Amino acid sequence: MLSDHEVTSGTSAPEGASEDRSEHWAGVLTIPTAHGKALIPIDRIVRLRADGSYTSIHTLVGKPLLVSRKLGKQHSQLPTHQFVRCHDSHVVNLRMLSEVVERGGHQLVMVNGDVVPVSRRNWKEL
Repeated sequence: MLSDHEVTSGTSAPEGASEDRSEHWAGVLTIPTAHGKALIPIDRIVRLRADGSYTSIHTLVGKPLLVSRKLGKQHSQLPTHQFVRCHDSHVVNLRMLSEVVERGGHQLVMVNGDVVPVSRRNWKEL
C-alpha cells in the first residue's frame, strides 16, 4: 500500500497546520496504521471524504486510505490555505481543483476526475 506514496522527512509542520510534531513532518501527513504509520505527501492528497467516524483520503495514486479519524480532526491536520471544507462530508485540496460546475447545484471537479458537491453555505466561502 505504501509503495504508491513517496516518503519525505523533516521536522516542521506544514504552514497553516497544527504544530503537533508527532503527527507531521514537513509536507507529509502521518496516518497511524495497524503496522506503524503511513506517510502521505500532502501535495498528493486530492480530497478527503467523511464516512461516519472514518475519513477516506483520496490521493493521486492508489486506492483511498480509510482512516479511523473524523473528517474535522483530519482536516485540522492539513494546511488551512490549501484544504477547504466544501461540504459536510468533503474537504478538497484547492491545488487539485480542475473545474467548477454551477449547473444543477455547485460541484468541484478534481484533477483525478472526482466530482465533489459544494453546499450552498460553503459555496459563499469559496
